[in-house]
Amino acid sequence: LWPVMVYHAGGSREWLRHHDAFMRSLRPDRTGVWEVRSVMGRRHLTCRLDADGSDVFPVDPSLVGWHVYGLRLIAHEPWWVGDPIKTTWRAVSPTQRAFLPAAGQQGFYLTDPFTSGSAEVTNPGDADAYPTWTMHGPISAGASVGTQGSVVTVSFSLALGQWLRIDTNPDRLTVEDATGSRFADLTGDVGFPPIPPGRDIPLTVNFQGAGSIEATFSPAYYRAF
Repeated sequence: LWPVMVYHAGGSREWLRHHDAFMRSLRPDRTGVWEVRSVMGRRHLTCRLDADGSDVFPVDPSLVGWHVYGLRLIAHEPWWVGDPIKTTWRAVSPTQRAFLPAAGQQGFYLTDPFTSGSAEVTNPGDADAYPTWTMHGPISAGASVGTQGSVVTVSFSLALGQWLRIDTNPDRLTVEDATGSRFADLTGDVGFPPIPPGRDIPLTVNFQGAGSIEATFSPAYYRAF
């Protein structure tokens, strides 16, 4: 239930135009986004109109310039969603060693494989969050990502400029690159468990190469603030 006042001080004609523009944005057949901003940040709810509460007008609102509605909205996924959180891991190793770096020229470097020793994130929301994993090459075949002991492995390599995106949201659940679906090229546990609420949630991130892997998710909350 959303109590909202539609107000305009420009006279009856302007109030009616203002009112009409607002009401046209509320659709029973399409969803819209209700966004709330506070010191806690931005959170939004995707919903559609159920009823606008305009059955009775005790006074013609165009004459007084305002009217308070009790709008009823339906949210099929009743979570207030916060701004996306992104964490990136790169294959930078403290044991990086130069390989044939000629004096005054750029050389090549050998790096140790990235390991998941410090791979963790914080989910500040009230509900589980399903991450989207994005790999950017160059990454050797055998890279793996996952949560809570459920790990998937990519059986092919990514060259420089290539990418792979794994969306673990059960409503979408896609594995794709620039050529299309690569779901069949994953091995391991493809159950894709979510990231639970809490601090320092351990993840599995293993890969070798000079590329990067990032996990992006939007925390979900019970209320707007």
